[in-house]
Amino acid sequence: MSDSSSGSIQSPPLYAVDMQLHEDFWNWLAAKLTDRRARGADIAARDMYNFLEWIRETNRPPMADRIAGASLGTDVEAYAADYIGRDEPAIGGFRNRLLNLREMLRDFEFERAGGAIFQGFVSGSRSSSDTSDSASSGNSSGANQLRGPCVVDWPLHEEFMNWLTEKLPTSRSHGADHAAGDLYDFLEWIRETNRPPMVDRIALPSSDADVQAYAAAYIGRDAPAIGGFRNRLLNLRDMLRDFHNAKSENSARARGASQGFEEAGPSSPPMAPTIPADRPTVAAGAGAGRAERDFGAYVPLNWSGGVVPPLLIAQLRARGLLPTLLWPQNVLINGIRYVASVTPNNPQGENFILTAGYRELGQQPRPRVEHVNEFGPPDIGERVGLGWIHGPREADDFLISVLREFRLLPTPNVPMTRFYIHGERYTAQSGPEDRLLVMHRPQAH
Repeated sequence: MSDSSSGSIQSPPLYAVDMQLHEDFWNWLAAKLTDRRARGADIAARDMYNFLEWIRETNRPPMADRIAGASLGTDVEAYAADYIGRDEPAIGGFRNRLLNLREMLRDFEFERAGGAIFQGFVSGSRSSSDTSDSASSGNSSGANQLRGPCVVDWPLHEEFMNWLTEKLPTSRSHGADHAAGDLYDFLEWIRETNRPPMVDRIALPSSDADVQAYAAAYIGRDAPAIGGFRNRLLNLRDMLRDFHNAKSENSARARGASQGFEEAGPSSPPMAPTIPADRPTVAAGAGAGRAERDFGAYVPLNWSGGVVPPLLIAQLRARGLLPTLLWPQNVLINGIRYVASVTPNNPQGENFILTAGYRELGQQPRPRVEHVNEFGPPDIGERVGLGWIHGPREADDFLISVLREFRLLPTPNVPMTRFYIHGERYTAQSGPEDRLLVMHRPQAH
């Protein structure tokens, strides 16, 4: 089962209890899928084997008896960091694929603890000796029996595998093979269901819809027990977007090198690569006939603001549009203008929030807020304390209680409330998933 070319001489075998865990996991997942989709269980089991092998290599305790413990999450994160090597934000989707091992193990353990685990096939039970090349990348053993991707999607599969292989250490290149195998199956399904080729619409909302439909068709209608495996399939969307972004940025750099910077002044932002879109990309009232980049392709379907998705963060960073505490940015998403702002006191240093409809807070024009009425909103600075740090944030329980005390919580009739904190203007409004967004609105001087 191991992908090590030198076999068990260099790579120690799994712990005995983890070998049984691997076999049980494989049989359990295969039993949840149709016979035709058994290859997905094979590839997932190979990834699981590699993780359990790493557990042994790094002298960690066997995993079989501690799946339900907190140490599983710690070990999976350490494994992902060791697997990828140097900090590689460009393959965040692949990192999430590795972290997904934790979800699949937890799903497996939940059924095992309840006594519902599949105990193996009556005949022809899978074992590590049967692996050979059954779960290799999509252009291998199954190619003679399967239709495969359409002609124009074949280069996408090959380029994706080569791109991911280059991003990983040589010893981990088999991970790219496994991911490419899963992508192959998806592209094959695209062709079988007579959908348009994927190569030209990776950044479009239709690709999200197709990945979700693929996961539903792959698993079946009622398979809540393998939600972790479903997320593994949905992760194809993230990896494809990472690949598309890298390819677009490489093209942009190549164009910049060949054309120079004659058309851009010293304060002009770099022109972004053209993103295919099935929606308008010019905001109403953009002014001076200047088109604005629409980033709708980088947010989930039906997204309506809140914490910025990692894929969009990468796009904003690449285009110099990430906000700072003192300098929000205008961002156009699906034809709606949002203001991107950063929250303070975040341990990771990055927690960006998008709020719809406030052009006056963005970089053009300078931030400003209209004058308050003659009575003026209340100042709640005394209640939040002198340690308050100005800036936008998602309200915690304490801040919500203070706003409730002053009757400043938003309602359907008053969707935005206004107030001061230590003399600085703020507003509060409801965000997605019942969150409360508190926005700092400093007055321009």
